[in-house]
Amino acid sequence: MATRNKRSKPVKTTASSSKTVMVNIYGADEEAKEEMEIMQFDSDPAYVKVAAGVTKNLGNYESLRVDVSISVPCYVEVVQETFDAVAEQVSDLLADEVANYLEDEG
Repeated sequence: MATRNKRSKPVKTTASSSKTVMVNIYGADEEAKEEMEIMQFDSDPAYVKVAAGVTKNLGNYESLRVDVSISVPCYVEVVQETFDAVAEQVSDLLADEVANYLEDEG
C-alpha cells in the first residue's frame, strides 16, 4: 500500500488567474451593469469578515442603527493585511452611511 506525502505544496499569495464578469450595480436601474475583474484562487481561500455598527440617539425617543459588514476571501498568508484593509473600508462606509442619513433627516 502506497503512503501519501503529508506535506502540501506552499500556497501562492496571489491569484494565478482572473476572470471578467458582468455585475449589476446595487441601487441602479435594472439595465446598469459593470464589467469587473475578479480573482480566481488556486486553493480554498480563507475569509476575513469585519462587522461594525453604531446607534445614534435622534432625540424624541428615536434612534438610528446602522450596521456594515464585509466578508472578503483571501489567502491565509495575507489575512492580517486583508483584515486591515477591510476594517478601514467598513469604518469609512459606516461613517458615510450615518452622515448621509443624518444629513437627509436634518
